[in-house]
Amino acid sequence: MKSGLLFLPAFFALFFMSGMATALAQVQEKSRAAYEERIGFYRYYKPDSAILLAQEALLVFENQGNLAGMAGMLKQLGMVDDNLGMPDEAREKYNRALSLFRRAGDKKGEASILVRIGVVELRKGNYDKAMGRFLAALAISEKLADYQGIVEAYNTISEVYIARKSFGDALSYLKLAEQAARKAPMSSITLNMYTNFGSAYAGLDSTARAEHYLRKGLALSKEKKFAGLHITLLNTLAAVYEKTGNRQRAITFQLEALKTSRDMKNYLRELQTLRGLAENYKAEPAMQLQYLDKALKLAASKGAIRQQIDIYAAMGNFYKTRGDYNKALSLTEKGYALADSLYYRSAGQRIANLTAVYEKEKSDAQVRELRLLNSRKNLQQTVTLAAAGAILTLFVILAFYFYRVRGLNRELTALNAVKDKLFSVLGHDLRAPFASIVNLLFLINDDSLTTEERKELVHKLSIKCNASLETLNNLLRWGEMQIKGLRLNPKRFDPQAIIERNVAIVADQAEDKNISVENHVAGLSWAPVIFADPDHFEFVIRNLLSNALKFTQPGGLVSLNCGRDASGHVFFEVADTGVGIPADRLEKLFTPASISQKGTAAEIGTGLGLLLSREFAGLNGGTLVVRSETGKGSVFTLTLPAAPGEELA
Repeated sequence: MKSGLLFLPAFFALFFMSGMATALAQVQEKSRAAYEERIGFYRYYKPDSAILLAQEALLVFENQGNLAGMAGMLKQLGMVDDNLGMPDEAREKYNRALSLFRRAGDKKGEASILVRIGVVELRKGNYDKAMGRFLAALAISEKLADYQGIVEAYNTISEVYIARKSFGDALSYLKLAEQAARKAPMSSITLNMYTNFGSAYAGLDSTARAEHYLRKGLALSKEKKFAGLHITLLNTLAAVYEKTGNRQRAITFQLEALKTSRDMKNYLRELQTLRGLAENYKAEPAMQLQYLDKALKLAASKGAIRQQIDIYAAMGNFYKTRGDYNKALSLTEKGYALADSLYYRSAGQRIANLTAVYEKEKSDAQVRELRLLNSRKNLQQTVTLAAAGAILTLFVILAFYFYRVRGLNRELTALNAVKDKLFSVLGHDLRAPFASIVNLLFLINDDSLTTEERKELVHKLSIKCNASLETLNNLLRWGEMQIKGLRLNPKRFDPQAIIERNVAIVADQAEDKNISVENHVAGLSWAPVIFADPDHFEFVIRNLLSNALKFTQPGGLVSLNCGRDASGHVFFEVADTGVGIPADRLEKLFTPASISQKGTAAEIGTGLGLLLSREFAGLNGGTLVVRSETGKGSVFTLTLPAAPGEELA
């Protein structure tokens, strides 16, 4: 028996630590997803902001020791480099991310980064290396049964064949991707697949099939988050029409793509579209030059050096074909100058990186030497401190178990109180009303009753049922609170409508007992605006009104008032002229130990309503207090924070 008792704390500690580890992993995963969503928003719109945000997140995850989070941020930084036409920088970050994903054992992340590395190799024309990466990603995704990863792998494999003009082979893999996509959620990967279908069928001169898939993608990409891919689909469809000789229709789609890219401030897509329009206006030199000039100015304003180099080359060719060699030479030289600056900048960065690595290794060597010298000295101290440490550790373990057992005892006491309250409610506050309901049903079934008598019994039955339902609802909400904890959804709102609605709800109850209900909140000269959970506020107000009516004699008065305290908080008072609350009950009024009392008309309750009301008030940053005097009534005061900006209004 003793060994079993000793085992229990260790078991609970292990269970607690396991739960904490799982919760921490879930929080870190959500944090990573939130960062990735924000970075994805800025990646095309403001690359500099995306880089700063990713670097900030990388530091956060590094401090947490979250390897997968660090890898995810390196992947985002690599994608920014990739979009800016810096494949070498992107590949370096992807390789670092791959190493971290593998150390973290994140196979899904490993597959995703293999795809990104393959895309870099594909753009550099290294088809065999790209195919190797894509096939490795496919093998991992198939083992994980990750259908979204399978779709992405098949899709990128098809891009290798499209780049090599093997359109039939590309379609074979795209059809496999399409089959897997039926089991995967709709995403940007699905839209990329439809783009590749369009390119592959266009390569085979199957215009109708190409248009079918591209229009399918356009229909699915109308959401704002898919705007970038919507532009790509429009430009791909324009290329299909241009290939068939329908230049005007192609230009129509490109102009739509241009408008969308400008609306979403995606300058990379805008550059892509401007270049496409310039290509389609070859037959109209003035228009072609106009679009090239717009593209150059946009690239210059964004500091997109690689794109400027490409545009200078295109403009040089434009003037060269028209015999203006001086202008062509001038533009070509500008492109070369930019290319030189980019090369030297890149080379300088690589040299700086190598220097930093050398200095770090040199510093590490010095640190290792110092550690070796200190280790001998530390050994003596370690031996001396070992005994003291062992004793201290034993003391800490004993203290931990002592406090742990004491804490468990407190939890056990609290659980027993919850259990006792639960059985009290079930045995007293629910059993008695249900027994009364059964008796009323027997009476109603009596054929000798008159219509008026039966109506009166049905009315009583309705009251009993409603009371039992309210008791059961409070019991279920209280039980849910014990199991799941409280949930909060605060917002800014005017409470007057909620108060008026609940005054109307209890109007029949007040009329039955001939009690006047005065709502002074509705006549205020100022509008009380608070910041809290509206559902919690409504529950508290309804409960306070119901209790006030319950414990007020016929002919009494219930009033609602509202004001501000010295700190700017908004308070609501529900006052009644009822029987009041004895002093011995006031201390336990908001606890599970509170004993339910019958109202002035024998109404029943559980006491859970006030317990929940106090919990809700505290959770929303407020308070719930009561003043009461036996025989003179009670005043319940709910205080909540005013909405931001309303404290001094």
